[in-house]
Parts: sequence; C-alpha cells; structure tokens
Amino acid sequence: MAACVYVQISVHHQAALLRTMEHICLDHLSDVDGDVVLLLVQFSVDEMTRSPDYLPVVQMPASGILVALGKAHCNEVMEGLLKHLQPGVVPHYSILHTMGSLAAANVFGIVPFVKATLGTLLPMMGGLRSDALRQVFSYTLGKFSEAVADYLVNIDHAPDPTVKLGAFSTEMGIAYDVLASSWLQSRDPKVPPALVALVTLSRDP
Repeated sequence: MAACVYVQISVHHQAALLRTMEHICLDHLSDVDGDVVLLLVQFSVDEMTRSPDYLPVVQMPASGILVALGKAHCNEVMEGLLKHLQPGVVPHYSILHTMGSLAAANVFGIVPFVKATLGTLLPMMGGLRSDALRQVFSYTLGKFSEAVADYLVNIDHAPDPTVKLGAFSTEMGIAYDVLASSWLQSRDPKVPPALVALVTLSRDP
C-alpha cells in the first residue's frame, strides 16, 4: 500500500495499482482477514479524500476497493466512510458515491445505516448549488431508496425482519420534496432519475 502514496508515482500507475487491489479484494475477499480489512478501509478512504477535487482516475478505483470489501464487511467500510460525514459539512464527492455504490452491492448491510445517514445529509440539500454535488446526492439517495425497497421485498431473508417502510418514509419524503421542488430543473441529467427511486417509498401510505 505504501507504493500508492509514494510521491513520485504517476497518477496512472497509482490508478493501476488501486485497480489491481480492487480485483484482488473481489476475487479473494474470503482470504482477507479482519486486520487487513481495517487497513484497506483506512487506506482507500485516505486515497479518495486526499484531494478535495474530483479525480476519478484515482478515486473510483479506491472506491471500488471499499465496495468490494463492503460486500462482506459493510460495518467496517461504513465506519470508515462515516468519519468523513459530519453535520453541516458537505462531504467529499467520493464518500457519497461510495455509499451509494455500497448500497447497491450489499442491501442487507447498508439498510441499518440509511436512516442516520439521511439525518445528516438532508439538512445540507437545500443549500447545494453545484450540479455535481446534486448529482452525487441524488445518486446516493436513489441507491438508498432502492436498497430499502429490496430489503423489504426480501424481508423473509433479512437479518432484521422487523424493519418497516415507515421507519424511512419521513426522510425519503423530505428528500423527494427537495428533489422535486428545487432540483428537477438541474442541468445534470442524472438528478431527475433519483425521483423514480424515491417516489414509492416517500409516497407509500
């Protein structure tokens, strides 16, 4: 892992190393022990957030490592991500993108984190002006909504069969209202589709 932060390594070599690490995690996840998981989570989060700018060539492979790990170690990955999610502070693009991707990869693992995460994110939504930030908020909200819906559809196999739609409907309703009233005219075409994922959960009686 030290090679990826060596100051003279090129960005493209760094990206190649990160992609290799991602593939190893995907193909040999059961062989990665707990201590290594924690090291990889910290390393990958650091790589994603090292620059405040959007640098997908590096940040997306690092995100991919976290998503791969999160398929079996969702708690550890979310704990690493949530350290960078503070009330009133707009999170790094890649933190939100990773949460959304993890929601798609591990529905049962992510749902216990959805309500609290939305509680932190929702107060920020009204003040977002950047289409890029609106897009990633929308992406993550959409994936969270899909995860909750999938969880409920498969409730008989869920780790907590007592989960109900009502536990999320308030937060999803607030998110829907912001998206529908303020963001629908966004120039980014990825923003409006998030409404599709939110509408059922937020408007279900």
